[in-house]
Parts: sequence; C-alpha cells; structure tokens
Amino acid sequence: MRRWVFDASPLIALGKIGLLDLPARLRIGGAIPEAVAAEVAAGDDADPAKVWLLGASPFPIVPVPVSPAVAAWGLGEGESAVVSYALDHPSAETVLDDRAARACARTFGVGSRGTLGLLVLAKREGAIAGVRPYVDALLAAGYYLGDDLVAAVLAEAGEAAP
Repeated sequence: MRRWVFDASPLIALGKIGLLDLPARLRIGGAIPEAVAAEVAAGDDADPAKVWLLGASPFPIVPVPVSPAVAAWGLGEGESAVVSYALDHPSAETVLDDRAARACARTFGVGSRGTLGLLVLAKREGAIAGVRPYVDALLAAGYYLGDDLVAAVLAEAGEAAP
C-alpha cells in the first residue's frame, strides 16, 4: 500500500470535484498533519473536505514537529508539516499543490505530486475514466490552471486538448 501525506489544498480541490474517495480507490494509506487538519477545519461548514475530514476520512490526524531545515524554506504551516512528516516517514509521498512546497520536498528527496498529478495517476490505474472532466470541474470551481499546464496534464493523461 502506498503511503501519502496530504496538504489542505489537494483535499479541498478533491472535495470540490467529488473525488475525496480517490485515495481509497487507489489503495492509498496516509496521514494528515494537525496543521493541515486545522486549515481544512477552518473552512465553511458545508465544504466537502471539512465534512470528510471530520467524519469519513480514513486517515489519522497526526502531530508533526516541523524540521528546522524545512522551516527555513518559509512555507506555510501545513506545507511545512507535510514535508517534515515525509522526511520522518521515508515511504511517504507528499500531495502538495504549492510549487515552493513541492520544490522543498524534491530538494530533500521526497516524492511529491499535486492534485493534477493525482488525477493522471488515477486515470492510469483505472480509478477514473478521464482527467478532462475533473480539470473542467476545477476550472468551474474557480481554480486557476494555466493553459500550458492543462495541455501538459491532458497530454500526460493521453487526452487531447480541445
């Protein structure tokens, strides 16, 4: 079983597109740092990610001391906790949308992917039929995804851009 540690933004994004069950479909184990849980829990009571976190989440919420080396990057509390958790758990991969946080993870040799990378993996493993409908749903929900990024993700997923 894969082991992942999630930041708030991918959880919130998955909630907005109705895919909070995706980790279960992909047989992913993992954890949510307390700092990330606090960020998600601070959201609107109707936010799907908050509802999931407080009820149906299969992942434990864990305290994570932030590594001084990670703290030096000046990331947010959640991102710092995610990377620090992965440093303490070498089998864990991070799920982060923040570019600087992913760069930090890579610098420390930690595997990392964002929400869109998770969608591509889900398609490859047959957990979803296509990436395009979920990219469109993210755009409709107000997420900014540059045209070049969308084209690259769709190409990686084997889907033609319109």
